[in-house]
Amino acid sequence: MTLDKQKIIDQVKIMVMAYDMKIMANDINKAYSSLSNELDERDWAKLGFRDVLSMLELVLNINPKSDQAQVAATNILDMIDHGFSRVAYSLSDQPECELFDTMQLISRISKEFSENVKALAEAIETGQWTKDAIKKCKSENRDLMRVCLQVEHHLNCLINGSKAASPGTEAKISGS
Repeated sequence: MTLDKQKIIDQVKIMVMAYDMKIMANDINKAYSSLSNELDERDWAKLGFRDVLSMLELVLNINPKSDQAQVAATNILDMIDHGFSRVAYSLSDQPECELFDTMQLISRISKEFSENVKALAEAIETGQWTKDAIKKCKSENRDLMRVCLQVEHHLNCLINGSKAASPGTEAKISGS
């Protein structure tokens, strides 16, 4: 896999514009003219990694005010993961260590696993590896991984005595 830096920068631009560049500049303590020049990719102005991290944090965690900005921020993270042949899933939609019923989680894993195998089996049986079939297989695979990550979260909660899992314990899945 290769990292397409220009596509990532393009998504940063979309994220900033959707958020509102003047507000973004203010929120990350940067002069509007500096941010504008950096996003215009002037030879003498370079967008810093710390600034991009601040923007991502702002859009995804602190002040998620624009759906379009959130989509662009998620795209940035996905492109970086893809460029390094990694896949990461957000656990942000998980309750703060609300303990799930263990049997319910086992039931959901079984359901997602069977749907995943069904999609793969249909493609294998027909020999039709069309874009739609592959998209379906990938979608089912992601659904299965999400439930597996919920189990991981649940187990972390049990280990931590129902306290929120510490930062940096997010599950990462290598490969794509």
